[in-house]
Amino acid sequence: MYDIIGDIHGEFEQLSEILRKLGYRNLCSAMSHNEGRKVIFLGDFIDGGSENLAVIQTVRSMIEQKQALAVMGNHEFNAICWFLKDPATGLHLRQHTESKRRQHQTFLQEVEHDHNLHREIVNWFKTLPLWIELDGLRAIHACWDQKIIDSVRFSGSGSLPDSERLNQSDCLTDAFAVEASEKGTVQHDAVERLLKGVEADLPPGFIFKDINGIERKKFRVRWWDQRAVLLRDAAFLRFEETRNWPQLPLGEDAKVEYPAERPLFIGHYKNPDRAEAFTKHIACLDSRRSEKQWVSAYRWSGEKEIVEGNFVHLG
Repeated sequence: MYDIIGDIHGEFEQLSEILRKLGYRNLCSAMSHNEGRKVIFLGDFIDGGSENLAVIQTVRSMIEQKQALAVMGNHEFNAICWFLKDPATGLHLRQHTESKRRQHQTFLQEVEHDHNLHREIVNWFKTLPLWIELDGLRAIHACWDQKIIDSVRFSGSGSLPDSERLNQSDCLTDAFAVEASEKGTVQHDAVERLLKGVEADLPPGFIFKDINGIERKKFRVRWWDQRAVLLRDAAFLRFEETRNWPQLPLGEDAKVEYPAERPLFIGHYKNPDRAEAFTKHIACLDSRRSEKQWVSAYRWSGEKEIVEGNFVHLG
């Protein structure tokens, strides 16, 4: 049985509180549960709050003591690309621009002064799989797209040689990270879809500001909503931000059909106030309250559909 915990973003006190609320106690140097329950973390451990290292230490110790599993979030992928260099050019895979530094600032403040520590944490990030698939459930940071997963899975279907795929544990290799940092590659498109979700272009002449005040010309798509056929219905935005959009259809490449034979748990999509069920089989555990990350969880005990009463919230 698993307790699935959403995006943490450096909020160590909230992580500690949600673990206590779920019944975990600190035994043998790691948090564990007296009923044998374990945690699945949905990634995005860093960037936001000021205690990134404390969050990482807790998650790592639980994984090492077999008390937890975890997937990679887009913020861990960004951290990997910030640190790694392209061996062909000597340039960092993620450009060190001022805007990207601001997105990554709280994590960098804790690690950038110590190159060895920074490298060690990035190497640990690379051990996180992009998805988890168990007998009764699936977990991924943003979007489960089976075609994309099959295209990059080691020895899966598709035209990529094994050397350009994920490794046998569904984790990044350095070569894959290099390819994924180049727009237009299969690897780049895979990371964008799986860790950042489906995005679509705004109608011409339209922009919006995200939660960080950055102007955007692309928007996140409610890929799980099979009823959404128009751009404005498919946008993961407030109604007042989309009501004046023209009635343009959503492109076929922005639609994803999730096989509903087992529940899926995702993060990434910040819901106001509380985590929630997107469908009977998909639950999102990322939430934001008063412009701050708010950690949420779900207690899974084998059910095949999402049960509203199994969400666990702070406060």
